[in-house]
Amino acid sequence: MKPFIKSFQKKPSKILLSVLPLFFCATVAGAQSFLDGERVDYDIKKFGVTLGQAALSFEGKTVIDKQAALLVVFKAEGMNFLDEEKVYLDPVTMYPMVIVRDLNIWGKEEKITEIYDQANGAVIVTKEAKGEVSRMTINKKGPIDNIYAFLFRYRKSGTFNQKEELSLRLPTADVIVYNDRRTKIKAGGRIFNAFYYKSRPAKYQLWFSTTPERLPLRIDGTIGIAKTSMVMKDFSP
Repeated sequence: MKPFIKSFQKKPSKILLSVLPLFFCATVAGAQSFLDGERVDYDIKKFGVTLGQAALSFEGKTVIDKQAALLVVFKAEGMNFLDEEKVYLDPVTMYPMVIVRDLNIWGKEEKITEIYDQANGAVIVTKEAKGEVSRMTINKKGPIDNIYAFLFRYRKSGTFNQKEELSLRLPTADVIVYNDRRTKIKAGGRIFNAFYYKSRPAKYQLWFSTTPERLPLRIDGTIGIAKTSMVMKDFSP
């Protein structure tokens, strides 16, 4: 299904269209911690048992409905579940514009499209399942976020200062993510020094490497299976 962002966003002015490529190039060129084509592969674990695999990749420049965007792709799969998300980001702010999800949980298939109308503080959600279509609008104050968008945006421009607190306004929850401490973590067959982040209320835990890539070494709380962890097993810059 083609996302229908035109219905909810005004067309950019001619001036904006003329300067957008300059912003676009600057944004991509300024990304020091990751490059187009980066892919991080994960094992999905629960109580030390591997339940499946996941991959998080930065696909770089793209266009959605004639608008410039950056594309992040997340895919998780295992026995009886599949979750693939295409997250289209504003190339200047790196906040989500459109998210397209394909889900198959225990044979229940759904396609979900989320249109982020950041100017008006709304997310328009369309679900397709068994030939039926439903729509709803979620209203929020401030920029509306996505956890995978946050990961790349923060890796690009975050300070990683100790005790730093960040507000994430997600469609279904508002959380504070804060830098708890530095620690060590095993991932990809080696021991990393890492920045450890937690959320308040307790929803996410995130570990970033202290290396220049700021790799997302482990991510807890994003998979829709209770108490699972994504632990990096491989990294392709």
